[in-house]
Order: sequence, then C-alpha cells, then structure tokens
Amino acid sequence: ILTVYCEEHLTKDFHHTVASIAKALEKSSRTEHDHLNMLHTIQQVLRLMAKYIDPAIYMPLMCPRISGDSSSATSNSEDGCRSERSRSIHATILKALIEGAPLRRLLLHWVSLASLLTNTNCIGPYIGTQTRHECLSALRSLTAKVMSETGCVEDDFLSHFTNAEGDLPKLHSVLSSSGLSL
Repeated sequence: ILTVYCEEHLTKDFHHTVASIAKALEKSSRTEHDHLNMLHTIQQVLRLMAKYIDPAIYMPLMCPRISGDSSSATSNSEDGCRSERSRSIHATILKALIEGAPLRRLLLHWVSLASLLTNTNCIGPYIGTQTRHECLSALRSLTAKVMSETGCVEDDFLSHFTNAEGDLPKLHSVLSSSGLSL
C-alpha cells in the first residue's frame, strides 16, 4: 500500500531503498522458511516498485554491485568491496525489478542488462555459484519477458547473442512488428 501511495517519491529515494532491501535480505537468516517468506514478500514489493521506477534510475546502482566492480563505490559509506552474498542479493533484486518493469522501459536498457548478466564477472568460471545462479535467473526473466510480451520466438531473440556482429536489425524488426521499439 505504501508503495502505491508513495510512487512519486520512489525514484528520488530509490538508492536508499535498494540499500535497505539488500541489507534486510543479507541479515535475514533466522530460518530457511522465514527467509523464503521474506524474500517472496520483498520480491512482490520490488515488482510493484518497478512499475513506477525507470530502469535508468536503478541500472547505475545495480550494475557495479552485481558485477563486483570495486572501483566504483555507490555511496559514501561503501568501501567498494562486494561479497559473494551481496552480489547475489543484488542480482535477486534486479531480477524482481526486471519482472515488474513495463517492457517499453526495459527495451531501452535490455542490451546493457543482457551484457551485464552475461559478463564473465557475473557468470564466469571463478564466480560463486549463488551469484552465477541469480544472474542467469535474472537473464532468463529478461529474455522471457521480451519473448512473451512481443511474441518473439526464441531463435530470433537468441540470434542476437550468437551472431558475432549481433543481429540487432532482425531483433528490431521483430520488436517493431509487435508494436515495440528499441
């Protein structure tokens, strides 16, 4: 209820909100059942928030935290270090934001999101299992959202990633035929 009533303030203070949500998830380890209930509730709230917050607001916050970029502290209190748990929690948060965001807003950032989530810093061989799992899960949510809402077949969508030059014109035509654009 508070999310809907405070929708115009969400964008302004979202950097505080993300930090608080991540901290709550990091400290929630009473029991597995309690943690899963809290995670489910927080994911529902994040999906609702994503309807009001443009991805341009949370992309600069989430990208360094997920990729483990220690050179860019995203607040004065952070030292730039990203633990495995912190990275996987932020990937979980990003996944919920992707699931709740309107596709028209995500399309402007889908290449950046897909590049982040497929980066070797996120899914490479030296990355922890939980971070890798959460990044691939977020990527799966992103591709499923684009494919389901555009009617795009998986082969057309995935050809962008398999073609060395990227099949952006083909993907653009598929999205355009669905009434959407990049």
